[in-house]
Amino acid sequence: MDKNELENLHNFYTNNLREKESEETIKMLVVKDLLHLLGYKKEWFKCEEQNMLGKSDIKIIPPNSNDILYIETKCKDYKITKKDYSQLSGYMDSTNTEWGIITNGNHYYLLNKSINGKSEERVILEYLLEYRSGFKYSKKQNGINLRYFSYDRIFKKKSTKYFAYFREYTIKNRIHSNDISFKQYQSANFNFFDYLDSNERICDESLLNPTRITGYFQDIVYKKQYAKSSLINKCSYIASTLKYLEDCGKLQTKHFNNFNSETFLSDIINEHCDKNSKEIPPLTLIEANSLLNYYSQNWSSYSRNKLLFKLYLFICPSIETIHNLKLDNFILRNNKVYLKISNYEFELPQPLVNDYNKYIKSRNARVVDPNFRYLFYTYYGKKCRQMSPTTIMSIINNSFNNLPNISDERKKQLNISTIQKSVITLMLTNGFSVEQISLFTELSVGTIYNYIDTKTLKNIATKTKKDLLSSKHPYAKLLF
Repeated sequence: MDKNELENLHNFYTNNLREKESEETIKMLVVKDLLHLLGYKKEWFKCEEQNMLGKSDIKIIPPNSNDILYIETKCKDYKITKKDYSQLSGYMDSTNTEWGIITNGNHYYLLNKSINGKSEERVILEYLLEYRSGFKYSKKQNGINLRYFSYDRIFKKKSTKYFAYFREYTIKNRIHSNDISFKQYQSANFNFFDYLDSNERICDESLLNPTRITGYFQDIVYKKQYAKSSLINKCSYIASTLKYLEDCGKLQTKHFNNFNSETFLSDIINEHCDKNSKEIPPLTLIEANSLLNYYSQNWSSYSRNKLLFKLYLFICPSIETIHNLKLDNFILRNNKVYLKISNYEFELPQPLVNDYNKYIKSRNARVVDPNFRYLFYTYYGKKCRQMSPTTIMSIINNSFNNLPNISDERKKQLNISTIQKSVITLMLTNGFSVEQISLFTELSVGTIYNYIDTKTLKNIATKTKKDLLSSKHPYAKLLF
């Protein structure tokens, strides 16, 4: 796809169209042009297709094929409703057509007929021509999604069908998009599908097997370092989807009945994790200051990003903790500010209080709804929304890649997980206990141990051996 032409189309949509521009204008000047960029040729188009349930705006019929794509177009800024999904689904059902798109020129929804559910549950992917923060997908993922609307991915390579399978899996297992775990499942599966799409000529069900999973994990550990637990979780999320496909008959294999992710990945873990991942050097003050300097280049988000990053340095909270922080968690008392976590209050150092106050001033200038209490938010569709875990991670993880004077190898190591590991390891070195760290991070003791490097564990073990043989033992008088 020509990125310059896509940018030109975006600029035209943003600058040249009136609010509530008609369906016909959107169809002829925006939607058809985007479809051309996606590989659908002009001679394949038939407009205002009539069928037993009414009319679909565009019907695309590639030559020498039984493939059909229906497109329903609405006016600019029109809010797509359940009725609209139902109407397009009706077209698809009445003609036994697998794929359909509904759009207002900016927001594109891709539907798949094979999903057995409500009409709106048939939406497997979405794309915004004019991207806005707060969208359910990150800006990077939004761009990737567009590829899977293309003629090549839907009808030739057929890799788009993988996303329909994942959508069906989430519906059947009642994994909702606002669940914290959903983002983790989605990220793992989407990245696996991208790997198959990038490395295979045809993407069918036969590729959904352990051999391809091995290839995928060998690929990602070559590009970036991961903790053992992270790799195991990613593998489990993928295997869970594929087991569902086996159970429902979409896959004719039985590879995933007794699948154990840790055992399956043991060779990769032994080579890339046990020797390397726990030895990643902690985040340095120079690197931390470099990230703050990078954030300072964008004043519109500087106060937010600065506070977010410093909160991680202060107490290395879990993603879920940051995601759910509200104004009510910050308590002003006796000219001091306390952060309340797990029913305990922790005093903030004055520089962090200053950062908090600057951010709140900026936040209050935009958030006019007094009932919206989440600390971090995104602004989308003229409404404030709770910032998603994906956005939180991308603010930090993606920013490290833009820092100058840091090697590519080091950039692979720097992410939220590295920050958490750095804070935890250095706190333990400086005398904090695991229980103390668990209290303010809201991480379990077991999870905290996954972040501890070999050297720190040896020091803990040495001290523990001495304490076991000392008067500290509660039954020392009986045992010694």
